[in-house]
Amino acid sequence: EVTQALAEAEKFAAVNRRSAFMVHDLKNLVAQLSLMLKSAERHGDNPEFRRDMMETVQHVVDRMGLMLSQAKLSTRPLQNPRSVDVAAIARQVCRLKQAQRPGLSLRADGPAYAVGHSDRLEHVLAHVVQNAVDATVHNGIIRVSVLNSGNDVTIEVEDNGTGMSTDFVQQRLFKPFETTKDSGMGIGVYESQHYVSGLGGSMHIESAEGLGTCVRIVLPAAAVANELA
Repeated sequence: EVTQALAEAEKFAAVNRRSAFMVHDLKNLVAQLSLMLKSAERHGDNPEFRRDMMETVQHVVDRMGLMLSQAKLSTRPLQNPRSVDVAAIARQVCRLKQAQRPGLSLRADGPAYAVGHSDRLEHVLAHVVQNAVDATVHNGIIRVSVLNSGNDVTIEVEDNGTGMSTDFVQQRLFKPFETTKDSGMGIGVYESQHYVSGLGGSMHIESAEGLGTCVRIVLPAAAVANELA
């Protein structure tokens, strides 16, 4: 009975963690839709904008459907990683975020295959880029780079925004519910670091107040189109 009770408690703890992460995901998706609605007031008559709007809505619907399918009693969220093209994921994220920051730039020379899950990696990168957007003024600089060294795939997101103190980065940033944003939940960095570490990768953040931030995510490289059991 004690063993069963511990197993049930572990499952409920996993559900609580996943629920917190889902709320964080939903906050980002709502932000995307809100931005699109504001832009529609000015660009609604533009056929190209309408096409982008439909793609964005479809993307949000797909993400929400996937989140619902993953809302299950499970303590093993990292099952069945695959070979995924990180460069393609970066292009998708940057395309969606450029409506908020037209100056956002991406450097990705060809495909870059790493071990992971497309939806989870997209969420991680979208969170990091959104943090850069939130930290910079409208004409601020945000650079996203995808580098393939052979053994590793590295994603770098650099900005010249408000930055964070050394003490916050070293002592609090990777802990849950710690944030410098008034509307933040303090879950995104914790969730991202936990996921990347589970893949055998690493996440490093360098920042200075008033100068900006550089987030570096290193993932194990994978063979092209090779599914990993």
